Amino acid sequence: MPFIICSTKTGETSYRSTFRSLKEAFPTHLRIAEAPAEYIARPIVSGGLSNQKAKAIRDLLDVIVEKFGKPTLKPLRKMNDKEAEAFLLSLPGVGKKSRDAF
Repeated sequence: MPFIICSTKTGETSYRSTFRSLKEAFPTHLRIAEAPAEYIARPIVSGGLSNQKAKAIRDLLDVIVEKFGKPTLKPLRKMNDKEAEAFLLSLPGVGKKSRDAF
């Protein structure tokens, strides 16, 4: 999901580079989940809207960790399609386009 957020309002070359920078700074989703939004914003600044995207990533991971105990969507595999879709659409910043990409 952080990849999808990085791609928002950003050209393909730029968001791929931005996501690479994010993964270099935070190699795991757990590291991102533990970081304050201002730290998340630093490696994604080149993609534009870094503060908004960092907050969206932070908010998204907070909800996922609260629901599943860690920053993972693996539990969705045990849900039926309707349950998984409803959960994804309940996440902050996730609409039908992001849900379909997932």
